[in-house]
Amino acid sequence: MDNTVILNVAEKKGCFGHALQCDKYENISVITIKKRKRALKKIFKTLPNQNILINNLIKDEYILNNCIKEYNEISYKTVFSVINKICRCTASKYGIQLPFEEIYIYAIPKIAYKIITRLMDIGRMFTIVSEEPPGKEADELYFEHGCIIRHIKKAERRNISDSVVIRVDNMVDLTFVSSPIINVAETPVLGDKVIDARSIYVFDDRLLMLCRLWGGNSSLKLYNLVGEMPPENAKVDINKTADRIFLLDMNQF
Repeated sequence: MDNTVILNVAEKKGCFGHALQCDKYENISVITIKKRKRALKKIFKTLPNQNILINNLIKDEYILNNCIKEYNEISYKTVFSVINKICRCTASKYGIQLPFEEIYIYAIPKIAYKIITRLMDIGRMFTIVSEEPPGKEADELYFEHGCIIRHIKKAERRNISDSVVIRVDNMVDLTFVSSPIINVAETPVLGDKVIDARSIYVFDDRLLMLCRLWGGNSSLKLYNLVGEMPPENAKVDINKTADRIFLLDMNQF
């Protein structure tokens, strides 16, 4: 795990003499500052190129007004490591018996095949929706694993029972879809059956100390921020919402 810096604000005046205080916990540094704007500038001078995570309990402090930005990034690899668990949780939530009859993946083939390799045990058929032509991986997956893959260029408006949709493409509109949707894309999807990969709770014991010091529920975004991949035994709960992540916005100094 990368060295992580968490920002805290002292509640009491005169609790320490300097503008800021730093406490170390394993590979985590907690910087506590006095409730003054100039203390924020001190951090900027001390750690100008560091991502500084805002303690979840102080994100509404007045001295942080216009000085924080939301972190909303996840990598495909981070999602793929738990996509099977997310799909299983989705099936359980919506009463779908596994394997899915069909798994729709809205992504370029190169990305879609990486997803399929992690879902072959829970899907009867996979449909890739992309303008980009299919690659040779589709044949390889069929001959080596018996995995049935079809490729279509545009979304189709048929409803398949016991299916799920995985959306990686930011541009696709899925308002017509009645199946559960797992949204990996950054742009949101409206609907009653949408699982947002950026908002679900994902956790393992390696993040225990970090979450205690930060004061929030972890997500794939937190893994991405600290440069870690969720392990096979990571807990995934699509019914529990993770906390939003805010960083100190260095561009404001």
